[in-house]
Amino acid sequence: MASADYANCAASFVLEKRAWQGIPSREQVDERLRRGKRRDD
Repeated sequence: MASADYANCAASFVLEKRAWQGIPSREQVDERLRRGKRRDD
């Protein structure tokens, strides 16, 4: 489940920006996972 969470989080950045600007760094994904909330939590 952790790999799916990570992939979904990374994909969320792509939806926010255009083209290559939406590709997040590992640090950005890790930070969003740390502070984010899941619907089922």
